[in-house]
Amino acid sequence: FSSAALEIISESEALVSNMRHLNISKCYLMDSSVIMPLSKLTQLQVLEMRSHEWLNASNLPYILVPLPHIRQIDIRNCEDFTRSSIEQVKRTFPVEIEVLENTKLIDDSEESIRGYLMALIAAQV
Repeated sequence: FSSAALEIISESEALVSNMRHLNISKCYLMDSSVIMPLSKLTQLQVLEMRSHEWLNASNLPYILVPLPHIRQIDIRNCEDFTRSSIEQVKRTFPVEIEVLENTKLIDDSEESIRGYLMALIAAQV
């Protein structure tokens, strides 16, 4: 499944108006070019986006803001998130969105990131 395929789906009026749940986890042919097509799927309630390297706290709001019915987003294994950045994203929405995540970093501070990387290095020795 690629970014181009999602673009085609987002042009279908029938799919756009009826799609409530979309799972594009581990679709490695996707990149940040899916932001615009995803934002057209205005009836989505659940969006699963596990394991995307391009997804981060800066571009996630561009996907979610145009989706007024979204109630759950799954971003597990998207490594560019921290607990702090996830909380910041959640605060930008008027309704509560359940965010499924498994981030290990507590915040965006350089010290936290350095400590996390050192722990990873030590664990592999």
